Amino acid sequence: MAKGKNKGTFHVLGPPPEEEARRKLLLEVFCSFLGPEEAAQQLDLLLNRFGSFKSILTAPEEELVLAGASEQTARFLRQSTELARAYLEEDAKSLKRIFDTKSACEVMRPKFLGRENELMAVLLLNGRGQILYCDVLAEGSVSSVPIYKRRLVELCIRYNVQTVFIAHNHPSGLACPSRNDIVATRHIQLSLKGIDAWLSDHIIFAGDDYCSFRSMGLLELIGQSMDEEWLREIEAARQLEQSLLYAEENGKEKPRK
Repeated sequence: MAKGKNKGTFHVLGPPPEEEARRKLLLEVFCSFLGPEEAAQQLDLLLNRFGSFKSILTAPEEELVLAGASEQTARFLRQSTELARAYLEEDAKSLKRIFDTKSACEVMRPKFLGRENELMAVLLLNGRGQILYCDVLAEGSVSSVPIYKRRLVELCIRYNVQTVFIAHNHPSGLACPSRNDIVATRHIQLSLKGIDAWLSDHIIFAGDDYCSFRSMGLLELIGQSMDEEWLREIEAARQLEQSLLYAEENGKEKPRK
């Protein structure tokens, strides 16, 4: 009688082939400036601490040293990330036109690769969706609106743009708009409205995740509140004008209702 398969036998699976290939690649690079034993030791320490190839490359230099990497290794990894960012930014420029938030994300995401601090980036398009400008506008909290709002308006006027995308990152890892993000977006929309430019979207990046103010319906809500405030300001100006005309004709201020 043929013996059946032993259902109680378990096989320990190794790492996926792509993960093993990345480990081998990083080990080869480490061996170019470290001895084989030291290179393998530092790589194991980093993988145990950060868990993945991506996390190692995007970790702050100081954290890499604390995890057991030499200063030379930590500096190499930081420079590798900067080179990767430069490559991705240049590659993103190959997109001929930006049609929606998804294509805008493809262009803007490389700006935030490996960034430890919060950044604000801007993408400016002409009427045909062609890229006129794409770069980091300012570093620091998005709540620091006055610092970069003037710079944004100056760029829009200089390039005579019609469509604007803005983006910033949440290094904490949560792609969810805060109250400050919403208030800042409202200020920016008001500034752009004054120069006949249109804010197409505000994107928040957090690791591999992102959120879009437009897809969440926040841009529409902010726009509605702006229109209501605009109408109130127009009505207030009309009442003030009537009061001044009455005062000029009668020599006294018109009583307010």
